[in-house]
Amino acid sequence: MNIFRIRKEERLPATVALLVVILLNALVIYKYNSVFIHNTGDDYWQVFLRYFHISGYDPITYSVVTGWTVQYNVYRHPLLAFMMYPLYLINYGLMSITGLNFSQYIVASILILSAFYSFIFIRRIFRDVICLSNIDSTLLATMFFSFAYIIVSITVPDHFSLSMFVIIFTLYISGVKIRNHTEFKRWQSVILFLASAGITLNNGAKVLLSVLFANGKKIFRPLNILLIVILPIIFLWLFCSYEYKTYILPGEELRNIAKAQQIKNEKDSIYRIVSDTASDKDSVKIANAVKLVMKHRAHAIYMATIHEPWRQKGKPITNNGFLSWTDTTTSRTGTIVENLFGESIQLHKDHLLEDVLYFNRPIIVKYHSIISYLVESIIILLFITGIWFGRSNRFLWLCMSCFAIDMLLHLGLGFGINEIYIMGPHWLFVVPIAIAYFIKSLKGKTLYILRGLILAISCYLFIHNVWLYSEYLFK
Repeated sequence: MNIFRIRKEERLPATVALLVVILLNALVIYKYNSVFIHNTGDDYWQVFLRYFHISGYDPITYSVVTGWTVQYNVYRHPLLAFMMYPLYLINYGLMSITGLNFSQYIVASILILSAFYSFIFIRRIFRDVICLSNIDSTLLATMFFSFAYIIVSITVPDHFSLSMFVIIFTLYISGVKIRNHTEFKRWQSVILFLASAGITLNNGAKVLLSVLFANGKKIFRPLNILLIVILPIIFLWLFCSYEYKTYILPGEELRNIAKAQQIKNEKDSIYRIVSDTASDKDSVKIANAVKLVMKHRAHAIYMATIHEPWRQKGKPITNNGFLSWTDTTTSRTGTIVENLFGESIQLHKDHLLEDVLYFNRPIIVKYHSIISYLVESIIILLFITGIWFGRSNRFLWLCMSCFAIDMLLHLGLGFGINEIYIMGPHWLFVVPIAIAYFIKSLKGKTLYILRGLILAISCYLFIHNVWLYSEYLFK
């Protein structure tokens, strides 16, 4: 547990970071407290859903901590509901004593803790793994926490802040092992895999990559493949199946029965109307007429909702299974410019923090000011330059491999491409890590100029993003 102790050189930046994170979470609590603190009725989920709106983030964790159930998608977040169970017990005890719902405060405490240690460990990546100075390590950690969807994600009741912490923590351990030529023990690999994949399934691949880069070819030994890769994956899959059959399937079956009954009642009603008004009482003709009416009704419902925001998604590869979440038609160029390196890093003023699925936010929103595009261009240029200077470094290629996984999913297959920016905490760390290798290559006056540039960009981004975020919360 010594790894979680705050070092002497970290105390000042860590204290500042902690105060900022607490303040940002306090703003969100203040925004919703008057409604959520009294939200203890049976319709608590509907209340959370009706009032909580920050970008594409969901208030599922508030709901799970209020009345525990497996509410997350079990195949994407297989262990997350069970990780929240202790928080539910705490809140249940407080609700029993006070009659008030403290889910906001309890969830905020976890967000603050995970954000605080994300700051600590990404700073240690710069300090211990890349071997930058104390000043440069703090500067780049600050830059990372000035990005828009890092600021937002550490204050909302979703899984991204926890995911970010586990990924950064894993990368830090991997970097130290790569630098010291040591290896992951099997139990370490399994625990990190289950923690990461249990929160978000695809992030488990990043743990396996970390083990591969640290342990090298030894991971391909039959016993290692069995214990580190195959058995944990089988365990998660069996657990997902158990969750689905135990907690999800019964509810789906009841909803399907209710929906089928509703359709049957509607069809019977139409049949009676057609049968009473038809001059020809032939049963086949009446049945065909009923089918035609049902078809026209379905088309009318579709046309009435065709422009609804939740229909704003591109054409999937197929409409079945996981591939129904893909997107083959949304512009990749517009996504990269305005969302991937745009909204993820600096908020747009238009459609500020609106949800693509439930509000009228277009998938692609443009900035008004050329300054925004200038800042984005500088960040991308620094990112690419850093990759060039660190091109022979094993740890950087580990980080880039993790980045490639997300880009394959989001830009390649189109998973969540309409809201790619909310996934920023899963990959934005690669930007300052790459820039760190550019800093490491410089000395003298050029280094001071780059430091000044990064400081200026970080200050601009932090003021811009916090100002707009505060404006949104208090509008």
